[in-house]
Amino acid sequence: DGMNGVRHEKYENSINGLPFSLGIDLECSQYNLSKEQNWHENIELLCFTKGSATVTSNELRTEVTAGDIAVINPNCLHDIFAHEDTHFYCLIVDRSYCLANHFDTNLITFLPKVTDVGIYSLICDIANEYAQKDRPYAVQNIRADVLKVMALLCRGYSEPIAKPQRDSNLLSAIKLAIGYISNE
Repeated sequence: DGMNGVRHEKYENSINGLPFSLGIDLECSQYNLSKEQNWHENIELLCFTKGSATVTSNELRTEVTAGDIAVINPNCLHDIFAHEDTHFYCLIVDRSYCLANHFDTNLITFLPKVTDVGIYSLICDIANEYAQKDRPYAVQNIRADVLKVMALLCRGYSEPIAKPQRDSNLLSAIKLAIGYISNE
């Protein structure tokens, strides 16, 4: 694939102390996108607002266009390859928030692509609320909308994991090596 590197990402309460990381109106094209793959312990939602791309999660490639949400399950090595000028929101929800709300994203596998107007609209609402995060009760609205997004994903676009998924030997070795390096 011409992969340039692999990186383990850690996200720590990026929105006013909340257990979320939100990238608003991120842009990529086939000319400016890093081919560096990454993984982290949290679920990642990529909400595409313009363009088209291929999202790779472990070995699974998923084609997405504007209106789609790509779901990256926890601990999956992933990247994005844009086919054209592509815009998206990136919402990463910390596992601790999920556990505090009585579901464990490590025990659920989510579908890789969701086309649901209600969930898409909620993610756009989260981005709009974040853009005005100094408004009264913005943090509470963001928390409520993220919980609603996760509940809808759990209810309609997931299944319990019967037995823990195992990475391929190569993927396990890459994660182990990168984890070791990032902790040193």
